[in-house]
Amino acid sequence: MNVREPQPGEILGQNYLIERELGRGGFGVVFKAKHVEIERVVAIKVMLATFAKKDPSAKERFRREATIAASLNYPNSLRVFDYGETDEGVFYIVMEFVQGKDLTKLLAQGPLPPKRAWHITRQVLWALTEAHARGIVHRDIKPDNIMLVPLAYDPDFVKVMDFGIAKMVDSDEHITKAGMTLGTPRFMPIEQLKGHRLTPATDLYAVGLVLYEMVVGAPAFSGPSAVDTALAVMTGDSVKVPEDAPVPAALRQIIERASAKKPEDRYQSAHAFLAALDAFYAALFVERPKPPPPPRAPSATATPATPATPATPATPSPASVSAMRRALEAAASTRAAGDDEGALQRTIQIDLRELEAARPPERASETRMTEVQPAASEGVDRQAATTALDARALETMTIAAAAAQLPGSTPQAPSIGGAPPVLVVLQVATLVLLVVLLVAEWV
Repeated sequence: MNVREPQPGEILGQNYLIERELGRGGFGVVFKAKHVEIERVVAIKVMLATFAKKDPSAKERFRREATIAASLNYPNSLRVFDYGETDEGVFYIVMEFVQGKDLTKLLAQGPLPPKRAWHITRQVLWALTEAHARGIVHRDIKPDNIMLVPLAYDPDFVKVMDFGIAKMVDSDEHITKAGMTLGTPRFMPIEQLKGHRLTPATDLYAVGLVLYEMVVGAPAFSGPSAVDTALAVMTGDSVKVPEDAPVPAALRQIIERASAKKPEDRYQSAHAFLAALDAFYAALFVERPKPPPPPRAPSATATPATPATPATPATPSPASVSAMRRALEAAASTRAAGDDEGALQRTIQIDLRELEAARPPERASETRMTEVQPAASEGVDRQAATTALDARALETMTIAAAAAQLPGSTPQAPSIGGAPPVLVVLQVATLVLLVVLLVAEWV
């Protein structure tokens, strides 16, 4: 019976409508398809009939790929949903459909920054951690099998693909021909090229070379043919990152250890590889909070002296105002009683002494008051003494009112009998006017 390849528009396995071809390899073709009932978009790998005829073990490897891939659940591994064979003898694997581009296409644009290469490598190692824990060696880690899927939270989300030649480490099954080596020579260590026993260090060697190519921008080994490349790997020394490559020293050491020629010199587990990458990242890219500055020592310089507050001008006290009021009242009583000139002079002299003791310390007022005192004590006429007394009372009240308005004066101006300052001035002015009228009438 001739086996015919399925075509777009046909239904495969009674459930999957084939939409279009995605790619074709040496022994299979991959289609984009959709489940006819739940409308899930999937990728279906179909084994080529011609390849199955040439290699009797191909069917077994194809089945093993489905079994191994279906056992992996880590998000960075491509998931497998189904496996089957049609009535026409077509073998197929139904896989997760991812939209992105493989790492090979990205590297064609040039080397990657170390931080981005670190991020991609970590995800590949996480996928291998699960596979190695299940006793599975991928055996074909290369940029073609690392798919970058742009997600909303990560534009470089990795999917490790193609476990088609994966091998169970502890399996005794031999499903390859004698001397047959599967994989890509550019990323194969010497033990794989010689057909020796494979271990997780085999995959980690390939990851080291992929990391090398990401940061350097060129493969570590190359040749005009696969055979020449394999010879370069087997006869050459361990990988050394070029001195002129813009690669940090810590990352350079990680690459060289991962891709060491002897398996025992490499990382022995994906966890150890991850720990080295995380230490490198923490040293170069993690910003640690800066410690607070130490407290300053006290300054040896003298503190500038605080400017002295200007003295507040003195405000007339209630006692001075009362003294002026009593002096005016006494003078008025003396004039009304018709006392002699000597009694009036004595009254004026006594009142002026009381005013002198109670007045505010104003220099200008002291001078004027000193000039009036001798005039009263030397027996001047009543008209001169009365005029001096009236002028003195008015001047003192004027000074008191002005002092209350100066900056720094107390908010509450003194008052007589609890009256406001304006009323005090009016009262004093009334008394002065009364004295003037009495003197004019007496004269």
